[in-house]
Amino acid sequence: MESSESTSEHFAFSEGVILERLRAEWGKRFVLHAPESVSLTLWDSFEWQLWFGGLVLYSSEGGYHLCARDGGWIGAEISSEKISGSPSRYAADFKAPAAREKLASLLALRGLAPVGTAVFRRRLAELRNDKEKIVCRFDWLEVLAGPNDREAIVRYCRVRSLLGYEMEAQVAAEALRAHGAQACAEGPLEILLRNACNLPRPYSLRPVFDVDHHMSARDAVGRIVRAMLVLLRENEERIPGDVDTEFLHDYRICLRKIRSVLSLVKGIYPEKEAEKMRHLLARLARETNKLRDLDVYLLSRERYMEMLPPAFRAALGAMFSEFAAERASEILKVTRTIRSKAHHKRMAELETFFNESTVHDPTENAFVPVGPFVFQRIYKRYRKIRAIAATLEDDAPDEAVHQVRIEGKKLRYLIEFFEEIIPTTEVATAEKQLRRLQAQLGNFNDCSVQQKALLDYWEKKKNKPGDQLGIALSLGGLVSLLHRSQLKQRERIFSVMNEFCSDITAAVIKQNFKSSTAGPAATSSCEPSPL
Repeated sequence: MESSESTSEHFAFSEGVILERLRAEWGKRFVLHAPESVSLTLWDSFEWQLWFGGLVLYSSEGGYHLCARDGGWIGAEISSEKISGSPSRYAADFKAPAAREKLASLLALRGLAPVGTAVFRRRLAELRNDKEKIVCRFDWLEVLAGPNDREAIVRYCRVRSLLGYEMEAQVAAEALRAHGAQACAEGPLEILLRNACNLPRPYSLRPVFDVDHHMSARDAVGRIVRAMLVLLRENEERIPGDVDTEFLHDYRICLRKIRSVLSLVKGIYPEKEAEKMRHLLARLARETNKLRDLDVYLLSRERYMEMLPPAFRAALGAMFSEFAAERASEILKVTRTIRSKAHHKRMAELETFFNESTVHDPTENAFVPVGPFVFQRIYKRYRKIRAIAATLEDDAPDEAVHQVRIEGKKLRYLIEFFEEIIPTTEVATAEKQLRRLQAQLGNFNDCSVQQKALLDYWEKKKNKPGDQLGIALSLGGLVSLLHRSQLKQRERIFSVMNEFCSDITAAVIKQNFKSSTAGPAATSSCEPSPL
């Protein structure tokens, strides 16, 4: 019985004759197996959720293969299935239960796209001792890319030592080094992706802004906006590809966040100029309003279908078919808009305004230290939420509840933008309470918006030919269920809101934000000299 593998070392080398040199050195003890070549395409999401989740998905010879990722190598296979029809883009498109389950847990709403293509030419080898016992294994690999997949971008060898034969593996590794091989930390997958200029990188809508407590407010806001503009551009350029709905979603979040920071910390830029930028951002968002609404409706399809008895689902299916057709038209419209000269001009105007080299006139709050300035606004925003919450009764109208959501979102954005200067340890509990409150308020708002959308759809359909009774029953059933869900959300909202607005949380907010405010007058020395 052979020993189990112990450890492995990775080597890269440039010359293709190294195998022949080792064969000449080791003779019959060195056993080379027949080479195998496979052309494969790696797949992942924009956020590299599979890579960072320790998985590799590749397609080859008409099949998908989901494997564990062994560093920069393809590891053990988890599942495989044939490709039938169009390429699978979402977790639900995969037939193998193991693949569907693992992909769903990582991808959520993200779609898959090719991230790299190459030919992998692999050859296994073994080194035996005088007793014909395997003491070391080799995994030889050439990654071929470039024109016609003929250019070797890297040649690899992985030396696998076996338990009890570690010394022999070390001797084999030294022989490789003697013939010009060099230790390499990266695996072939990483080299392939580097060659494709597509290395995995973390993605977040909450980037590090490098904001300092004593930095001027204008410098801090400029850094925040420039970072958000980079994210906005990354998502904007991928909307036309329509790989998934998240590019549009994140694009709109970036627009909303930039607009919010200009509204939440006023007096940083000349007001007329800032107001012009806010109007520009609002216009960019409006251009995609309809497409986003259709995305939200279509993403609710499966949930809506499950909510209704089977007899009522046909009419609902017709509604979603209409939405899908409308969306196909709308994505083309948005694509034309994004690629238009007018859109490029507006984006250039936005980027120029916030460019680090652009000079703006001095304003009231431009050069005050950002820490005290923002802390004062966080404290005031919290007090405003607490004041609204104190007036709400159990039967408060939806509009009043929505007002808490709007103010809560503003507070959440302030904390997100400036979390690098916020004493997170002290206010961690309050932040968690705010996130829970916003989640409940978001669900409440979704129920409200969805009910209105369904009723609007009925207004359009009620006087047109068709199965009016079926449509009425389906929509009425859904509206009733959504209303019931909204009532449950309302109960949860009041529970979480009372916790967030409690005297204990209020004391923490006051201690960490009110006592830290200094105000503009005490910091006028931060204003640069006229020179």
